[in-house]
Amino acid sequence: MSVPDYAAAIARALDRQQICRATIIGHSMGSQFAVELARVRPSLVERLVLAAPVVDPARRTARQQSLDLVRDLVVESPSSAALVTGDFLRTGPRYFFTELRAMLDYRIEAGISEVACPVLVLRGENDPIARRGWCHDLAASARDGRVIEIAGAGHVLQHTATRAVATAIAEFHAAGPRADGAAKRAR
Repeated sequence: MSVPDYAAAIARALDRQQICRATIIGHSMGSQFAVELARVRPSLVERLVLAAPVVDPARRTARQQSLDLVRDLVVESPSSAALVTGDFLRTGPRYFFTELRAMLDYRIEAGISEVACPVLVLRGENDPIARRGWCHDLAASARDGRVIEIAGAGHVLQHTATRAVATAIAEFHAAGPRADGAAKRAR
């Protein structure tokens, strides 16, 4: 499936549940689904959280993304590394490379400028995939974007820094839009 296909499937699921306004959270490739959903169904998305978003345009190759994923396994906790490795072993290389193609084809940096709602970009301090400069660029491309960096975390920050991620999301959800629309610098 393409990223727009995934976003359409999420929209249908929310429609079936009669959810008409929500804070949408996407992690890694899921951040692409979230941006696409907010782009095509703006009335549905109240706020958007992009945790460890992909793909940095300067690193948009299968080789680079694969290497960065391997690099991330080194900085992750053993339990996070086991989750990622287990997912890969369960789904196999064919699935990985099929999904990788869809991920590389989607231009999140183009879609984010069409998103009307406030956007929070979360990244782990040690994330080799969602790098600091690119996350700030992505947030700055949003109409109302901000960045929070989670100390000590890697790409799977929701697993290794659960409390910090939950707190950041809760505070973002409770906050109003920024008056200046500028990207907030990392804490």
